[in-house]
Amino acid sequence: MADTACTLVKMSAGASEEEGHCEEWLLEVIASNASDALEKADHKTLIKIHEEIHIAGQIDESSVENIHSRGIKTIFNLREAGEEGYAEPPQGLEDAIIKTHYPLPEKGEWTDASVDKLLGELDKCEKPSLIYCKTGARAAAIGFAHLATRTRYNCGKLEGRNQFPPEMLALLDKAVCGPDEPECNLRSFVEEYVKKKVLLADGRPGMVQLPGDVWTSGQLSEAEYKAVKEELGIVCVLNMRPFTEAGEFGLGVLAREPEVIKELGMEYHSLPVPKNGPYEPELIAKVGEMVKSLPRPLLIHCRTGRRVRSIV
Repeated sequence: MADTACTLVKMSAGASEEEGHCEEWLLEVIASNASDALEKADHKTLIKIHEEIHIAGQIDESSVENIHSRGIKTIFNLREAGEEGYAEPPQGLEDAIIKTHYPLPEKGEWTDASVDKLLGELDKCEKPSLIYCKTGARAAAIGFAHLATRTRYNCGKLEGRNQFPPEMLALLDKAVCGPDEPECNLRSFVEEYVKKKVLLADGRPGMVQLPGDVWTSGQLSEAEYKAVKEELGIVCVLNMRPFTEAGEFGLGVLAREPEVIKELGMEYHSLPVPKNGPYEPELIAKVGEMVKSLPRPLLIHCRTGRRVRSIV
Protein backbone atom coordinates (compact mmCIF):
# COMPACT_ATOMS: atom_id res chain seq x y z
CA MET A 1 0.00 0.00 0.00
CA ALA A 2 2.79 2.43 0.86
CA ASP A 3 4.45 2.12 -2.56
CA THR A 4 1.14 2.72 -4.31
CA ALA A 5 0.28 5.65 -2.08
CA CYS A 6 3.60 7.37 -2.66
CA THR A 7 2.63 7.85 -6.31
CA LEU A 8 -0.97 8.71 -5.52
CA VAL A 9 -0.56 12.42 -6.17
CA LYS A 10 0.59 11.71 -9.71
CA MET A 11 -1.86 8.88 -10.33
CA SER A 12 -4.95 10.58 -8.99
CA ALA A 13 -4.39 13.69 -11.07
CA GLY A 14 -4.97 11.59 -14.21
CA ALA A 15 -8.00 9.77 -12.86
CA SER A 16 -10.64 12.21 -14.04
CA GLU A 17 -9.37 11.99 -17.60
CA GLU A 18 -9.66 8.20 -17.58
CA GLU A 19 -13.19 8.46 -16.20
CA GLY A 20 -14.19 10.52 -19.21
CA HIS A 21 -15.33 13.72 -17.51
CA CYS A 22 -12.11 15.69 -17.65
CA GLU A 23 -12.55 19.28 -18.67
CA GLU A 24 -10.27 19.83 -21.67
CA TRP A 25 -7.11 21.91 -21.38
CA LEU A 26 -8.50 25.36 -22.09
CA LEU A 27 -5.52 27.64 -22.68
CA GLU A 28 -6.28 28.11 -26.36
CA VAL A 29 -9.99 28.61 -25.76
CA ILE A 30 -9.33 31.01 -22.90
CA ALA A 31 -6.92 33.10 -24.93
CA SER A 32 -9.10 33.11 -28.04
CA ASN A 33 -12.23 34.11 -26.17
CA ALA A 34 -10.43 36.69 -24.06
CA SER A 35 -8.95 38.31 -27.16
CA ASP A 36 -12.49 39.13 -28.29
CA ALA A 37 -12.60 41.72 -25.52
CA LEU A 38 -9.96 43.84 -27.25
CA GLU A 39 -11.38 43.36 -30.75
CA LYS A 40 -14.84 44.64 -29.92
CA ALA A 41 -15.56 48.35 -30.20
CA ASP A 42 -17.92 47.98 -27.24
CA HIS A 43 -15.75 46.86 -24.33
CA LYS A 44 -18.84 46.61 -22.11
CA THR A 45 -19.72 43.29 -23.76
CA LEU A 46 -19.35 40.39 -21.34
CA ILE A 47 -17.07 37.64 -22.66
CA LYS A 48 -17.59 34.15 -21.23
CA ILE A 49 -14.23 32.39 -20.95
CA HIS A 50 -15.44 29.58 -18.69
CA GLU A 51 -18.67 28.41 -17.07
CA GLU A 52 -17.59 30.23 -13.91
CA ILE A 53 -15.80 33.33 -15.23
CA HIS A 54 -16.77 36.23 -17.49
CA ILE A 55 -14.62 39.25 -18.34
CA ALA A 56 -15.38 42.73 -19.67
CA GLY A 57 -14.14 46.25 -20.03
CA GLN A 58 -15.78 49.09 -18.08
CA ILE A 59 -19.43 48.18 -17.44
CA ASP A 60 -22.28 50.67 -17.08
CA GLU A 61 -26.07 50.80 -16.80
CA SER A 62 -26.45 49.17 -20.21
CA SER A 63 -24.61 46.10 -18.86
CA VAL A 64 -27.03 45.42 -15.99
CA GLU A 65 -29.54 43.29 -17.90
CA ASN A 66 -26.77 41.13 -19.38
CA ILE A 67 -25.15 40.68 -15.96
CA HIS A 68 -28.45 39.55 -14.46
CA SER A 69 -29.27 37.23 -17.38
CA ARG A 70 -25.96 35.43 -16.94
CA GLY A 71 -26.58 34.90 -13.24
CA ILE A 72 -23.45 36.76 -12.13
CA LYS A 73 -23.04 36.45 -8.35
CA THR A 74 -19.74 38.28 -7.78
CA ILE A 75 -18.08 41.21 -9.55
CA PHE A 76 -14.39 42.15 -9.32
CA ASN A 77 -13.44 45.67 -10.41
CA LEU A 78 -9.71 45.79 -11.27
CA ARG A 79 -9.59 49.50 -12.15
CA GLU A 80 -7.68 52.04 -10.08
CA ALA A 81 -9.83 54.88 -8.81
CA GLY A 82 -7.77 57.57 -10.54
CA GLU A 83 -7.97 56.09 -14.03
CA GLU A 84 -9.52 58.07 -16.86
CA GLY A 85 -13.16 57.08 -17.24
CA TYR A 86 -13.24 55.19 -13.94
CA ALA A 87 -16.70 54.32 -12.66
CA GLU A 88 -18.08 52.22 -9.84
CA PRO A 89 -20.32 49.23 -10.70
CA PRO A 90 -23.57 50.63 -12.13
CA GLN A 91 -26.74 51.30 -10.20
CA GLY A 92 -29.49 48.75 -10.69
CA LEU A 93 -27.44 45.65 -9.92
CA GLU A 94 -29.15 43.23 -7.57
CA ASP A 95 -28.15 43.72 -3.94
CA ALA A 96 -27.23 40.03 -3.68
CA ILE A 97 -24.35 40.47 -6.15
CA ILE A 98 -21.12 40.86 -4.17
CA LYS A 99 -18.96 43.68 -5.53
CA THR A 100 -15.23 43.78 -4.76
CA HIS A 101 -12.81 46.56 -5.73
CA TYR A 102 -9.40 44.99 -6.27
CA PRO A 103 -7.28 47.56 -8.16
CA LEU A 104 -4.39 46.37 -10.31
CA PRO A 105 -2.16 48.90 -12.12
CA GLU A 106 -2.97 49.41 -15.79
CA LYS A 107 0.64 50.15 -16.77
CA GLY A 108 2.69 49.31 -13.69
CA GLU A 109 4.21 46.07 -12.50
CA TRP A 110 2.07 43.44 -10.84
CA THR A 111 3.35 41.26 -7.99
CA ASP A 112 2.84 37.55 -7.42
CA ALA A 113 1.45 38.31 -3.96
CA SER A 114 -1.26 40.65 -5.25
CA VAL A 115 -2.37 38.16 -7.90
CA ASP A 116 -2.21 35.26 -5.41
CA LYS A 117 -4.59 37.14 -3.15
CA LEU A 118 -7.01 37.98 -5.95
CA LEU A 119 -7.02 34.41 -7.28
CA GLY A 120 -7.63 33.15 -3.74
CA GLU A 121 -10.69 35.42 -3.58
CA LEU A 122 -11.84 34.05 -6.93
CA ASP A 123 -11.40 30.49 -5.66
CA LYS A 124 -13.75 30.91 -2.74
CA CYS A 125 -16.33 33.36 -4.10
CA GLU A 126 -19.76 32.38 -5.33
CA LYS A 127 -19.83 31.79 -9.09
CA PRO A 128 -20.31 32.82 -11.86
CA SER A 129 -17.97 35.80 -11.47
CA LEU A 130 -17.44 38.86 -13.63
CA ILE A 131 -13.99 40.48 -13.75
CA TYR A 132 -13.75 43.87 -15.42
CA CYS A 133 -11.28 46.69 -16.03
CA LYS A 134 -11.04 49.45 -18.66
CA THR A 135 -10.83 47.50 -21.93
CA GLY A 136 -10.78 43.91 -20.69
CA ALA A 137 -7.01 43.37 -20.88
CA ARG A 138 -6.36 43.09 -17.13
CA ALA A 139 -9.51 41.02 -16.71
CA ALA A 140 -8.32 38.68 -19.47
CA ALA A 141 -4.93 38.33 -17.80
CA ILE A 142 -6.47 37.39 -14.45
CA GLY A 143 -8.95 35.00 -16.06
CA PHE A 144 -6.12 33.38 -18.00
CA ALA A 145 -3.89 33.03 -14.91
CA HIS A 146 -6.72 31.57 -12.84
CA LEU A 147 -7.87 29.01 -15.36
CA ALA A 148 -4.40 28.10 -16.63
CA THR A 149 -3.41 27.05 -13.11
CA ARG A 150 -6.67 25.65 -11.72
CA THR A 151 -7.99 23.90 -14.83
CA ARG A 152 -4.63 22.25 -15.40
CA TYR A 153 -4.99 20.06 -12.35
CA ASN A 154 -8.71 19.53 -12.72
CA CYS A 155 -7.73 17.84 -15.99
CA GLY A 156 -4.77 15.95 -14.59
CA LYS A 157 -2.42 17.24 -17.26
CA LEU A 158 0.93 16.48 -15.67
CA GLU A 159 3.52 16.49 -18.42
CA GLY A 160 4.73 19.04 -20.92
CA ARG A 161 2.73 21.99 -19.61
CA ASN A 162 5.51 24.10 -18.15
CA GLN A 163 6.18 25.86 -21.45
CA PHE A 164 3.60 27.67 -23.54
CA PRO A 165 3.89 26.94 -27.28
CA PRO A 166 4.35 30.00 -29.55
CA GLU A 167 0.75 29.98 -30.77
CA MET A 168 -0.50 30.25 -27.17
CA LEU A 169 1.79 33.19 -26.47
CA ALA A 170 0.52 34.89 -29.60
CA LEU A 171 -3.06 34.49 -28.40
CA LEU A 172 -2.16 35.72 -24.92
CA ASP A 173 -0.43 38.74 -26.46
CA LYS A 174 -3.59 39.50 -28.39
CA ALA A 175 -5.75 39.13 -25.29
CA VAL A 176 -3.81 41.26 -22.83
CA CYS A 177 -1.62 43.55 -24.94
CA GLY A 178 -3.41 44.44 -28.14
CA PRO A 179 -1.87 45.23 -31.52
CA ASP A 180 0.01 48.34 -30.38
CA GLU A 181 1.92 46.72 -27.50
CA PRO A 182 3.83 43.70 -28.83
CA GLU A 183 6.17 43.58 -25.80
CA CYS A 184 3.88 44.54 -22.95
CA ASN A 185 4.78 43.59 -19.38
CA LEU A 186 1.38 42.05 -18.73
CA ARG A 187 1.90 39.10 -21.05
CA SER A 188 5.36 38.38 -19.63
CA PHE A 189 4.03 38.52 -16.09
CA VAL A 190 1.18 36.09 -16.77
CA GLU A 191 3.43 33.66 -18.60
CA GLU A 192 6.01 33.57 -15.79
CA TYR A 193 3.36 33.50 -13.07
CA VAL A 194 1.67 30.42 -14.53
CA LYS A 195 5.00 28.65 -15.09
CA LYS A 196 5.99 29.18 -11.45
CA LYS A 197 2.69 27.83 -10.13
CA VAL A 198 2.81 24.80 -12.39
CA LEU A 199 6.37 24.01 -11.31
CA LEU A 200 5.41 24.35 -7.64
CA ALA A 201 2.54 21.92 -8.04
CA ASP A 202 4.66 19.47 -10.04
CA GLY A 203 7.24 19.47 -7.24
CA ARG A 204 4.90 18.22 -4.54
CA PRO A 205 5.98 15.08 -2.66
CA GLY A 206 3.96 11.91 -2.76
CA MET A 207 1.99 10.50 0.13
CA VAL A 208 4.06 9.26 3.09
CA GLN A 209 2.67 6.82 5.65
CA LEU A 210 3.62 7.20 9.31
CA PRO A 211 2.95 4.76 12.16
CA GLY A 212 -0.53 4.87 13.64
CA ASP A 213 -2.48 5.10 10.36
CA VAL A 214 -1.31 8.68 9.71
CA TRP A 215 -0.43 9.99 6.25
CA THR A 216 1.37 13.21 5.29
CA SER A 217 1.46 15.16 2.04
CA GLY A 218 1.75 18.55 0.45
CA GLN A 219 -1.34 20.43 -0.69
CA LEU A 220 -3.72 18.19 -2.64
CA SER A 221 -6.16 19.11 -5.37
CA GLU A 222 -9.88 18.41 -5.08
CA ALA A 223 -9.56 15.32 -7.30
CA GLU A 224 -6.68 14.05 -5.19
CA TYR A 225 -8.67 14.43 -1.96
CA LYS A 226 -11.38 12.30 -3.51
CA ALA A 227 -8.77 9.71 -4.46
CA VAL A 228 -7.18 9.47 -0.99
CA LYS A 229 -10.59 9.00 0.56
CA GLU A 230 -11.44 6.20 -1.84
CA GLU A 231 -8.03 4.51 -2.00
CA LEU A 232 -6.71 5.01 1.54
CA GLY A 233 -9.96 5.37 3.46
CA ILE A 234 -8.94 8.78 4.87
CA VAL A 235 -11.66 10.01 7.25
CA CYS A 236 -10.02 13.18 8.62
CA VAL A 237 -7.80 15.96 7.25
CA LEU A 238 -5.59 18.27 9.34
CA ASN A 239 -4.39 21.38 7.49
CA MET A 240 -1.28 23.20 8.74
CA ARG A 241 -1.49 26.06 6.20
CA PRO A 242 -2.84 29.47 7.30
CA PHE A 243 -5.66 30.62 5.02
CA THR A 244 -3.59 33.72 4.28
CA GLU A 245 -1.59 31.43 1.96
CA ALA A 246 -4.62 30.96 -0.30
CA GLY A 247 -3.68 31.45 -3.94
CA GLU A 248 0.06 30.94 -3.44
CA PHE A 249 0.26 27.40 -4.78
CA GLY A 250 -1.95 27.52 -7.85
CA LEU A 251 -4.23 24.55 -7.15
CA GLY A 252 -7.17 26.71 -6.08
CA VAL A 253 -8.13 24.56 -3.09
CA LEU A 254 -7.00 26.17 0.18
CA ALA A 255 -9.49 29.06 0.13
CA ARG A 256 -12.42 26.63 0.03
CA GLU A 257 -10.79 23.55 1.54
CA PRO A 258 -13.15 23.18 4.54
CA GLU A 259 -16.13 22.97 2.19
CA VAL A 260 -14.33 20.59 -0.20
CA ILE A 261 -13.37 18.17 2.59
CA LYS A 262 -16.78 18.21 4.26
CA GLU A 263 -18.56 17.66 0.94
CA LEU A 264 -16.42 14.54 0.47
CA GLY A 265 -17.62 13.27 3.86
CA MET A 266 -14.39 13.72 5.83
CA GLU A 267 -13.72 15.65 9.04
CA TYR A 268 -11.73 18.86 8.62
CA HIS A 269 -9.43 20.54 11.15
CA SER A 270 -7.00 23.44 10.82
CA LEU A 271 -3.99 24.31 12.96
CA PRO A 272 -2.00 27.07 11.21
CA VAL A 273 1.78 26.70 11.37
CA PRO A 274 4.22 29.35 10.04
CA LYS A 275 6.20 28.39 6.95
CA ASN A 276 9.58 28.77 8.58
CA GLY A 277 10.91 27.36 11.84
CA PRO A 278 12.42 26.82 14.23
CA TYR A 279 9.16 25.84 15.91
CA GLU A 280 8.56 26.45 19.59
CA PRO A 281 8.08 23.40 21.86
CA GLU A 282 4.63 24.69 22.79
CA LEU A 283 3.50 24.62 19.14
CA ILE A 284 4.97 21.16 18.58
CA ALA A 285 3.17 19.90 21.68
CA LYS A 286 -0.11 21.47 20.52
CA VAL A 287 0.16 19.76 17.14
CA GLY A 288 0.98 16.46 18.85
CA GLU A 289 -2.06 16.65 21.10
CA MET A 290 -4.35 17.45 18.18
CA VAL A 291 -2.95 14.60 16.08
CA LYS A 292 -3.56 12.18 18.97
CA SER A 293 -7.17 13.30 19.30
CA LEU A 294 -8.20 12.99 15.64
CA PRO A 295 -9.77 9.90 14.03
CA ARG A 296 -7.87 7.54 11.72
CA PRO A 297 -6.93 7.14 8.93
CA LEU A 298 -5.69 10.74 9.19
CA LEU A 299 -4.08 12.93 6.53
CA ILE A 300 -1.91 15.87 7.65
CA HIS A 301 -0.80 18.37 5.04
CA CYS A 302 0.89 21.74 4.55
CA ARG A 303 2.03 23.31 1.29
CA THR A 304 4.92 21.03 0.31
CA GLY A 305 5.00 18.66 3.27
CA ARG A 306 8.03 20.31 4.89
CA ARG A 307 6.19 21.73 7.91
CA VAL A 308 4.51 18.41 8.57
CA ARG A 309 7.82 16.53 8.39
CA SER A 310 9.52 19.06 10.68
CA ILE A 311 6.90 18.84 13.41
CA VAL A 312 5.20 15.44 13.14
